[in-house]
Amino acid sequence: TTWANIVAKSTQMALYNKKNNVENRSESFCHVDIIVHPSLSSTSSSTEQWKSLFVAYSSYMGEPLSKTALQNNLYDSTKDVVLCYTLDADEATAALSYLDRLVDQEIPYNYYDLPLCVLPASVGKLFPDIDYHTPTRVFCSQLVVLTLKRCLSVTEKNEAIHSLIDKTNSRIVSPNSLFQKLKPFCQRLHVGPFIMGRLSVITY
Repeated sequence: TTWANIVAKSTQMALYNKKNNVENRSESFCHVDIIVHPSLSSTSSSTEQWKSLFVAYSSYMGEPLSKTALQNNLYDSTKDVVLCYTLDADEATAALSYLDRLVDQEIPYNYYDLPLCVLPASVGKLFPDIDYHTPTRVFCSQLVVLTLKRCLSVTEKNEAIHSLIDKTNSRIVSPNSLFQKLKPFCQRLHVGPFIMGRLSVITY
C-alpha cells in the first residue's frame, strides 16, 4: 500500500462520512481550505468591493491548486469547522495576491512531503522548510502555513501567532496539528452565516 493510497482511503472515508451525515465530534480533520474573507478584515465596510472574492483555495490530491466560490463548497456545520484570524487590509491583499499567483501557476499537490506529517517532531525537524516565496507543490495544510508566512506583518497584534508560524515547518504540518496550533489564536465561526458573508462567532 502506497502512501498516496493510504491518504486516498482517508479522504474516501471523510467523503463517506459527509455523504452519510456522520458528525465530526473528534475535531479530527483530513483536509483544510484557506479563505480570505472580506468580512474578516479590519476594513469590513468595504465588503461590497470584495464580493467577487468569496472563494476558498484548496489543494486536493491529484489536482492543481484551485479556488472555488464558497457557496459551491457545500460546507456543513455538523462536519466542518471555521477558524477565523483577522487580517488588516494590506495582509489580506498580500494573501490574495500570493494565493492567486499559485493558482495561476497550477501548483500541484505535494505527495512527496505528506509522509513527513506522521513522523515524530524530532525527526521532522531534520527536513528544512521550503521557501514560501517559490513553492513548487503544496498539500492543503502546508498551503495555509506558507500563506501566513507570506502575509502576516510583524505587529504587536500578530506577535504571538507570527512567532508560531515563523517556527512552523510547513512540510510536516497535518490538518490536525495545524488546527491545534491555530485554535488558541482564532475565533470559531458558525459555518452557515460565514459562507453567506456574515460573521457569527461561536461562544462557549
